[in-house]
Amino acid sequence: MSAEDYRRSVDRQLVFSRWQLDVAEQGPSALSRQSCMQAAVLQLSCALDCYLSEITPRSSGSGGGFAQRLAALDTTVDFRLQELRLYLGDAGSWLNDLLSLANSCTEVPLAESGLAQAGDRIGGNGLIASTAEQRPIGWDSVDVRILGQILESFQQIVTRHRDLSIEQ
Repeated sequence: MSAEDYRRSVDRQLVFSRWQLDVAEQGPSALSRQSCMQAAVLQLSCALDCYLSEITPRSSGSGGGFAQRLAALDTTVDFRLQELRLYLGDAGSWLNDLLSLANSCTEVPLAESGLAQAGDRIGGNGLIASTAEQRPIGWDSVDVRILGQILESFQQIVTRHRDLSIEQ
């Protein structure tokens, strides 16, 4: 894919994230709000991966998550990478919040006690994946407003970086 393809993908995922947050605000139940918020986070995470590929197309095939891909790059050659690395180093940044929430969406809560309850599944490793109500770390304090702020921060950086790149 070209940088322009990644650019379009970033823009599309940001629009999808905004739409999911709009739907979450109107959600008739806690379950529908939570599922829309998680969908928005996953789409923002996808947009973040595409954005890294947009600004570093030569490294787009690298494996690993966003933090590992960014760490493997020489951030001294591009101001955009430098700024992303600064946000990554700030534990309270929107970027770390996004990465933490995205990670919690894909983790399966495991009950290592070995005591299965009705509805639990035993995985191939012998651990029990619980279907009991367990909220991922961080979700108890997240709402649509906070996710909207993460989206806005991300959009501002993408827009500013693109504007500054055109000027160079």
